[in-house]
Amino acid sequence: MAPRRLFLLTAAAALLASVGAPGALRAPGPAVAVGADDPTHVLLLIGDAGAPAEGGEPVLVALRRDIERDPARTTVVFLGDNVYPAGLPAEGDPERREMERRLDDQVDAVRDTGARGLFIPGNHDWDKGGADGWEAVRRQQRRVEERGGRSVAYLPKDGCPGPDVVDVGEGLRLVALDTQWWLHGHARPEHPTSSCAADSEAEVTSAFHGALEGAGERDVVVVAHHPLASGGPPSTTCTWPRTMRIRPANVRSPSAERSRSRAYFIIGKRCPTGSGRT
Repeated sequence: MAPRRLFLLTAAAALLASVGAPGALRAPGPAVAVGADDPTHVLLLIGDAGAPAEGGEPVLVALRRDIERDPARTTVVFLGDNVYPAGLPAEGDPERREMERRLDDQVDAVRDTGARGLFIPGNHDWDKGGADGWEAVRRQQRRVEERGGRSVAYLPKDGCPGPDVVDVGEGLRLVALDTQWWLHGHARPEHPTSSCAADSEAEVTSAFHGALEGAGERDVVVVAHHPLASGGPPSTTCTWPRTMRIRPANVRSPSAERSRSRAYFIIGKRCPTGSGRT
């Protein structure tokens, strides 16, 4: 069997120059390629994209251009904080139309291209960690699914923590986590009243390792908004169980070793300061 070749292409990792200045965008740099000249799949990653400029955000224009190079083999993952500053408000809110526009611009960059799109939530999508967070993330999910059609998905669904597994051909497995579920200090779906497949920390941890171990020879890319482990100053505010942690990108995890796959962890931001749950 010929060796599998996975092509990771970063379109824009952290679109906003800073969370405190939505709209202050970094100019899109050159795409970074890792892998082969003829990849089996192209993975485009973009995060913190929740305040795109009106009339044609340059980063989204560049993203669309990259998608159109090989749409049939391309998946785009939006890594959370998809609507600044506090997610999608309810119908009737005076900010609703503008927040829809911010989200729609991202969805429209992918839909009708022939590529697959995936949105995962971040803390800002959960009402910036506020009391309306669970409702806000479900409102955003409905909007993405309605506008994106069959080609754009929102995972995990319904405010559930995941993990949700998306297998892309025989060579790639995406594992989506909603890390804000762990950190949220208000209502969230949890045992025993939720309909989530995994709705307790123990169940999520077990399912996460099962997703890695069941990958076979696929490369595994775990996509989430916050890091499971961080060496930076805010690292103490992300209080993940040790059993949830995998090693940094490009290093094999114990679970991945058993499945003969390689595990990569892709995040949209560092751990937030002053997160809720411990």
